[in-house]
Amino acid sequence: NALTSNPHWELMAKMAPTALTSMVYHNIIPVVCSSLEGDIGKIRTSVAIGSLIPLLMFVSLDGAVLGSVSQFMNESNAVISGSFQDPLDIIMKGDNVLISNFVGAFSELAILTSFIGFVFGLTEFFADVFQSKKPSISQNQSLLFGCTLIPPLGIALAAPDLFFAALDSAGTYGITLLFGILPAAMVWKIRAERADWMQAESSSNTNRNSNEFSIPQLVPGGNAVLAAVIASAVALIAYSTFTP
Repeated sequence: NALTSNPHWELMAKMAPTALTSMVYHNIIPVVCSSLEGDIGKIRTSVAIGSLIPLLMFVSLDGAVLGSVSQFMNESNAVISGSFQDPLDIIMKGDNVLISNFVGAFSELAILTSFIGFVFGLTEFFADVFQSKKPSISQNQSLLFGCTLIPPLGIALAAPDLFFAALDSAGTYGITLLFGILPAAMVWKIRAERADWMQAESSSNTNRNSNEFSIPQLVPGGNAVLAAVIASAVALIAYSTFTP
């Protein structure tokens, strides 16, 4: 009953940036596409299963945490009096060893999988950057991993308490812009250019096959879906910026 007896749906917008940061997988899509050799079916299956597993884990963890909070607890008074306890700490220190181990393992896996995903994505990114300017550097794995790991390590050592503030800001602006607005805008532009090219090919007198360079459409719904994605991202940024 603790999950449904006292809901606060108005707070969903405030937790959206953190949720977006938790569920981002776009940074490893180039690596997945390269590893699966561009096979659309395999890529779709990989993304679907790879997203479903952490989603189920997040929902399970959230249910365990929220369900452990007493519905009779007055959180504001508890925080003021200093008696408020983090529900996660309550679960970790509880008598159920299985649940405590599950929460601990989930926490470790969340950090590990996020670390692996970003390391793979960023090393591939730096390899592409150096490939156009200094191809020899793009093959230097030590340098690529150094570019990926040393800057965040330095920031973490210099400001250990920066993580939670950065997490919220990253979800509000960085993640929303980089993985919400830009991909939809890029797809929109590519589709417009492809439509112009197909029209030019169909109106020309050449014998070139118009489907020779066609690109399968992976995202259904046309531009309406892309517009909805962009509008949602802009709305989230505006809400987080102007709402106290």
